[in-house]
Amino acid sequence: MTADAAAPGGRPIRFAFTPGAIILFIIGLALTAWPSGSVGLASAGLALLWIGGVIAGRHSGPMIRFGGTFFLASAIWAALGFGFPGSFNRWPAADDGNARTANGTLPVTIVDDPKYKGLVALVASVRTSGGQFVVTNESTQPWENATFTIVGAAGDEYEFRVDEIAPGKSAGVAPARFTSIKGGRFNPQRARPRTLIVTAEIGAGGPTGIYAVRL
Repeated sequence: MTADAAAPGGRPIRFAFTPGAIILFIIGLALTAWPSGSVGLASAGLALLWIGGVIAGRHSGPMIRFGGTFFLASAIWAALGFGFPGSFNRWPAADDGNARTANGTLPVTIVDDPKYKGLVALVASVRTSGGQFVVTNESTQPWENATFTIVGAAGDEYEFRVDEIAPGKSAGVAPARFTSIKGGRFNPQRARPRTLIVTAEIGAGGPTGIYAVRL
């Protein structure tokens, strides 16, 4: 499939949408729209969109073939990533690389899910150690019926429950032990974790508290 036009000055603009170019476009669109939370995959999507454009415009002048196609690829990439389905919104924050301190403590974050509205704050800390999440009760009261919830980049949730955590004590759990409501195991290679939410009753029959960290 070809499309011809004329650039200013009479230089032809000619695009030939070969199967190879179309395949690169489709893969580029898929990588851009996929809510993986990976900047690298999204950047690969832009690269494939541009390469597909360069191949399709190989009969045009160099300004159109390289500059024009890059502008078009960038516009499509940005519109898809920041618009629908908004996959770029799942990118890690700029300071994620410094999120963990020297002892592995994870930074506190805010949870805006309505189901947690009205809960009090837990006095807690969460750190990573040996491939586990280590949740510590930093308060002077025991926690009962504690639930640890991993929220993935796509909004999927996986839980692990602990009956009790005494004051000053910790509970460690590996990500692979978290399960979804359907019983599936959490796989960090397939579902990028974004948030860990801890909820628990403060003391016997006490209020339910919440503590959340960014992963």
